[in-house]
Formats: sequence, structure tokens, C-alpha cells
Amino acid sequence: MKLSNRLGKVAKALADRLPLDQFHIIEAVPISRAERRKPGLYRDGPEGSLVGRLVYDPAKGEPVVPEGKLAPFGLVIVCGPEHIEPPDDVA
Repeated sequence: MKLSNRLGKVAKALADRLPLDQFHIIEAVPISRAERRKPGLYRDGPEGSLVGRLVYDPAKGEPVVPEGKLAPFGLVIVCGPEHIEPPDDVA
């Protein structure tokens, strides 16, 4: 069984046990890439999505996820202020 399938099963099993305001994934983006949103934590994606977008100001330091907003098995993805090209050997 693929790891993604296993994680999906865990997420489904725990979905009813977690507080409704917790995210499974949070993407942290600097305000320069946040489509005019102010710093803060927003729900991202379609209705019922468990993905959040954390807008932060790099001038004030690294992004900090508010306590209790990320599920225990959650993942935070931090996007830098500029685009980084992948290595040439990656297709």
C-alpha cells in the first residue's frame, strides 16, 4: 500500500476526533505572494478543506503557526519569497 493511501486512511479515521478548526496542511507564504491578503491564517481550498494558508511578513521573522491550529500529524510547507528553479536533472 502506498504511503499516501495510508496517510489518507489515518486522516479519515481521525477526522471525527480532531477539533474542527485544525488543519492537516498549512502552506506558509510571504505577503509578497499572498494575493493582497494581510498576515494571518486562512482556510484554503474548497469547502470542507483541511488546508490552511498562513500569510506572514518576512521582515518580522519566520512564520509561526498559531498554537492548536495544526493537527498532530499535520504538515507545514514554507514557501520562500522568491521562485527557485529546480536542478537541471529534475524533469
